[in-house]
Amino acid sequence: MMILSFLACSHKKETMINQNPNINADNIVAEISKALKSYPSEKIYGLGYSNSWCRFDVFVNGIKIPKNFGDDMGSTGVEISDGIFRSGKQVITYKMYPLGKYEEEGNFYNTFINETDLEFDVNSYDLKNEKASNIEYFEYKVPKIEVDTVEKKHTEGEMVNIESTNRYKEKRFVGAGKTYYEGSFEVNLDVPYTIQAPFQNAQDLRKMDPKVLEGKLLKKYAEIIKMYADGDADCFAKILFDRLKINYVSLYKQKKDVQQDWLEAVKSLKNNWVIQPIVDYEIAFFADGRLAKLVKKITSKELRRKDAFWAKSEKNKDKELEYVFYISQGETELKVY
Repeated sequence: MMILSFLACSHKKETMINQNPNINADNIVAEISKALKSYPSEKIYGLGYSNSWCRFDVFVNGIKIPKNFGDDMGSTGVEISDGIFRSGKQVITYKMYPLGKYEEEGNFYNTFINETDLEFDVNSYDLKNEKASNIEYFEYKVPKIEVDTVEKKHTEGEMVNIESTNRYKEKRFVGAGKTYYEGSFEVNLDVPYTIQAPFQNAQDLRKMDPKVLEGKLLKKYAEIIKMYADGDADCFAKILFDRLKINYVSLYKQKKDVQQDWLEAVKSLKNNWVIQPIVDYEIAFFADGRLAKLVKKITSKELRRKDAFWAKSEKNKDKELEYVFYISQGETELKVY
């Protein structure tokens, strides 16, 4: 559950959080529940995918799908409804990275190969009609180019030694030999709700002086680090409220679901996560520049952009802390989404 991917906030009554001032740990369930509704049809949208010789990330309308599309190759799917805010055109973006270390072979792939492939299909099922078949709306495949290939064969025998030539067209990934590839596609989908995400009319952070934005991001991360250290569920609620409300509305949840998840989230505040230093980073932008965060720079050993804000648990398990930030129109300070 998304709610469990966040950990803590500040114990102090005076908080540096400049959003959702009226939300706290005691009323977050009630406030989210006010937005929950039931509909005759409640479609949950999914993204099926099949990947070969690559790693990738997926963004729906600028929001990263909280799943690690990393070490495994194969076919499966993931829900994307919490990135859909209203009916109409939805933009799905994918960012591809070379496979890197492949344990089965012991090889390291630092660029895409000819056989690299990635395919998607957008589908749905209806919570109010579980007997109905899933609906498929759109299929997409990463671009390939056709290359004339010549294969020579030798046939040997007692009397002959014949060389034959076999010509055919081979499809190769258009990004073969590169270290990064990005693409997107659009699909029209219907939902019974309309959500105004808090960042939808936010400032384009790409237009800000990079040094100024970097300073604001580091300041905000410092505030969050302090909140983790203090561990207050009230601040936790203020930061999570906007994204959790969208998540529960888009998944047609009920108040009991919110209540149960929130209790589990509060328990998770006791986890002893040690936030690591933010180093070797650069700024990454999302949602047409309205969202930003710090990510690690690409290295020869790590070909995929990971969050620069991460922590280790008592069991030495790594966890990316996937906060993104925006600045509302007419304001100057970052907020969390």
